[in-house]
Amino acid sequence: MRLNPDSRAWTRAGIALWAIPLGVISVLVARHPAAHSVMPVYHDAAARWWARTDLYGGPDYHYLPHFAILFSPFHALPAAVGDVVWRWLSTGLLAGALWQWVGRDQLAGAPRRFFWASLIGFTLCLPAIRNGQANVLFGALLAHAALRLGRAEWWRALGLLLLAMMIKPLAIVMLLLAGVVYRPLIGRAVVGFVALAGFPFLFGPPAYVLTECRAALVHLGEVSLVTEHRFADLNGLFRTLGHPLTGRWSQMVRAGAGAATLALWWRAASRLREPRRAELLLALSTTYLMVFNPMTELNSYVILAPVLAAYALRFLAEPARRAAGWFLVFALVSMGLGPELFRPWDPQFALWWFPVMALGAISTILASERGAPTGWPGTPGPEETGR
Repeated sequence: MRLNPDSRAWTRAGIALWAIPLGVISVLVARHPAAHSVMPVYHDAAARWWARTDLYGGPDYHYLPHFAILFSPFHALPAAVGDVVWRWLSTGLLAGALWQWVGRDQLAGAPRRFFWASLIGFTLCLPAIRNGQANVLFGALLAHAALRLGRAEWWRALGLLLLAMMIKPLAIVMLLLAGVVYRPLIGRAVVGFVALAGFPFLFGPPAYVLTECRAALVHLGEVSLVTEHRFADLNGLFRTLGHPLTGRWSQMVRAGAGAATLALWWRAASRLREPRRAELLLALSTTYLMVFNPMTELNSYVILAPVLAAYALRFLAEPARRAAGWFLVFALVSMGLGPELFRPWDPQFALWWFPVMALGAISTILASERGAPTGWPGTPGPEETGR
């Protein structure tokens, strides 16, 4: 399809919203690679892997051994170059996922919608991009995986979810939820998990790999009980109110929330057609990860930004759901700009505001999607995708 001049202008404007700040960040990174960056942790992990030393004896490495291997090509480049390439790749995939989500139903209007979706969502993404966080790439992979699920491209969807798990094991949430409804994914997932388990053995001696995999399980179990008041999950809200959930109570609440998320997903999936169903899976999965992961940082909310922006644009185009669309815009903009605006009055503002907005957004989406089955013309229903 050839874009008309007006569409080309919208396309350039949308790309500029991402490219100009990313260009400025690239200059800053080239001058001071370690400033305002978490990437020294990634470099340290890659170096430790190839030196066959303990991955979890370094600073703040909360990932599987797989991530240290995947990051190694960037580590092999000169520091500034590798860090810039990492940011451009992650951001490009995230913007590409947003483009596809807002443009699938009406390609002709995609450039304009992409511009507006980028405008309302980019401020929430910018801090994570600046810091070079893996959350940017992780969020992009989840969004692309949901797109593939909506098209019944099972192997591609599974590959993207497994790659996301190598970045962050939290992707297991979306994979488990997907398997409940997208039944053709189940058998393929068995093969995928075998490949996932075997992956690090291709890049290290078996004894070393086993040691690090065991250490990863122990470490991830320990951080699941974190109690520090610096995370923007549900406990960030409760801690601000002076009533934190600790230890086993915190785990029980997260388990209960997982069961509730599964029930909501099962009920809604039976009514929705594609790609609305896959879009809701992405929204439910990412909201759960933001609100009920005990180590959700403010910059983690980049994971939630693409799907909320896509929903906002769709709802704004439908008169009956316009109010819901404006609420999602408010949620995105307030999370993107609020921390700096309110910092002088409430330094902990974002720790409670972000989970409140995430819960408000998913509640708005679920309420707005209630009713008759909806989908784009020609898209399959549950009976056509293996459910």
